[in-house]
Amino acid sequence: MSEIVKDEGVVLRTYDFLETSMIVSLFTRRRGKIRLIAKGARRKGFPGACLRLGTIGEFVYYLKDTRKLQLLKEVDCRDGVFTEDANFEALCILQAGLEIIDRLTEEGGEDEENFDLLKGFIRNLAFAREPWAMFFAFEIGFLRNYGLYPSSSYCARCGVELKGNVFVESSVAAFLCEKCAGKSAFPLKEDSFEVLRRMESGSIDSKAFETIRTMTIGEPERKEIGRMLHRVFQRHMERYRLPGSLKMLGGVS
Repeated sequence: MSEIVKDEGVVLRTYDFLETSMIVSLFTRRRGKIRLIAKGARRKGFPGACLRLGTIGEFVYYLKDTRKLQLLKEVDCRDGVFTEDANFEALCILQAGLEIIDRLTEEGGEDEENFDLLKGFIRNLAFAREPWAMFFAFEIGFLRNYGLYPSSSYCARCGVELKGNVFVESSVAAFLCEKCAGKSAFPLKEDSFEVLRRMESGSIDSKAFETIRTMTIGEPERKEIGRMLHRVFQRHMERYRLPGSLKMLGGVS
């Protein structure tokens, strides 16, 4: 017997199904990642805007644990819809955040930390002066939720306090001082390191996103920080792949 469930969710992906329906991949507060069938979603009159990628809403669905696909009953997307009016860069970065959640989180089970992180990212992205700063803060928050973000206060090898130019060792995805950096390490220059420290200060919550959305990042800093975070994800998360939408923006050198 099915149970009627109401939960807050974010649309991660959609697929056409049969002639008039869609399959919706949803990230929810109470049950993590789930998949729903939205019957008639491609018919005229269905609130299709509620199933756009990145939409935040209240979803009511029929849940049956023995089914892989649940059945959508209704959706209310009055809160936090990220419209398609944003520029191309912001839309690609939105897609990248959704890809990370879709690929790296598990199905089933409560995941409030990552849900709140994703919700704050989406709500602030459309208003960000620099969309990349929002994305990097999102990535830092995601890694922190799993205890995988490296300390940027002290060298991972000798323990000296890090200042000025620092280095990132690809093999261990950690910050090193110049003295400890090996041949495989790449530099994170002082300006990039300062921007990174500003983004990572405190917890990545809704207030932090509101502050970060006023930041600006130069092209050299963006590439260095993007490369560093890419290496941390590669080192610690086996299922990680560079989001396809970022390849169109040249986000990682």
